[in-house]
Amino acid sequence: MHHTRKGRRAAAATAAAGLVVALAPGTALAAEARDTAPVCEGEADEEAPADARGTTHEDPIRCVSGLGIAEGYPDGTYQPGRDVTRAQMATFVGRTLLIADAVPDEVVENLEGGSFPDTPGTTHEAYIELLHELGVVHGKNDGTYGYNDPVTRGQMAAFLTRAIDQAHGRAIDGSQPPAASGDDFDDTDGTAFEQQIQQLADQGIYLGDGQGTANPGGYVTRGQMASFLARTAAYLDEIRRWRPTYEPIDYTVPMSPDNVVGADGEEGASGTIRIVVDEIERRGAYAITLDGVTPPYASTPVAVRRGGADENGPAVITPSTDPGSDLAEDGQASGQLTLSPTLDVDALAESPEGFHVDVRTQSHSGGAVRGQLPDGGDGSALPAPIPIPEELLDLLDPPDDGDGGGQLDPILDPIGGDDLIPPPDLGLPSGDDCTVDLLGVCV
Repeated sequence: MHHTRKGRRAAAATAAAGLVVALAPGTALAAEARDTAPVCEGEADEEAPADARGTTHEDPIRCVSGLGIAEGYPDGTYQPGRDVTRAQMATFVGRTLLIADAVPDEVVENLEGGSFPDTPGTTHEAYIELLHELGVVHGKNDGTYGYNDPVTRGQMAAFLTRAIDQAHGRAIDGSQPPAASGDDFDDTDGTAFEQQIQQLADQGIYLGDGQGTANPGGYVTRGQMASFLARTAAYLDEIRRWRPTYEPIDYTVPMSPDNVVGADGEEGASGTIRIVVDEIERRGAYAITLDGVTPPYASTPVAVRRGGADENGPAVITPSTDPGSDLAEDGQASGQLTLSPTLDVDALAESPEGFHVDVRTQSHSGGAVRGQLPDGGDGSALPAPIPIPEELLDLLDPPDDGDGGGQLDPILDPIGGDDLIPPPDLGLPSGDDCTVDLLGVCV
């Protein structure tokens, strides 16, 4: 069984239509704005700060505030018209990546300072160092970061395309967002950020002024930043890389000898396997039950293979430890899965018909039983999911933080004071006078 969020997204879009980013009347690109309801519904603050109410970006501001990406100033204002600095931008984008679970733990644990002469001891140093380590931000030609420089809309496009790429595969490799396909703006031709602006425009993240211009040299305000980030989070949700809304791939696959091709399956044998895969972490768990399969088993007894059930493709997912002895004992086994580096996990979620699972024994090296991964979209009856040991599922599902949501907030837990241990040698705030997040920056 393949669990998806399509129904929940539809309900969210209906119930939270007010969270779609608002644009000024007559704006030509309004219909192309990405719907932020899938990530903002249930997360947005009930009220925006007083100075943001009634503004174009009120709803995105409520959203990013509720998500813990950007809140207001100590005086209770948000200052939506104020320009965003490169330092503030690093914190906003860094928090977005941490919420998305796009940063490997070892990067945070080994974070060090000193990359730029103008950032040591500053409020936003930790996030600047984080994004620099990931390759999301770079310094200026003079070697400084440009801590207090305002961010232009073109620069913001570059930061966000790299951040999306990082979130997609936990590395910046150019795979996301898709290459630019449109030509929406008259004022970006030949400019440094032409491609990145169009890439974001294609996905409804970057909107122009309705007159065919993108204004790449204009500065980004705090209100505009909220819209950029809310739409970015919504895009990450669409590509299954937004941790708060993410649900692992979950297939339950019946297997029989009738599906084995190019060889005879084991007559009378049958089986069912459940496969759960976390695309973000690239790890998984499984549970399998077999009946009538005769041991001894092959050296790779169980595998998800590329190709449909009528093909004999290479193994791309296998148990991390050999389940042969457990299967020989009682026909049941469970454990962690190892994903091949060549596996396209997006294809596993979007095109399961391109994969099958089989069980091989020494006497049936071509497969004793085999099953086609279900697409889950044809309404056909599928077996009920078989249990996977709780400790294995815990590896795939962050623990409940006590609010019933089943997700541990990576940004605001723990909050404040001595409960938080910031990265080493960065001179971050202690948290005694403010609420601090994972990297020690005042929220």
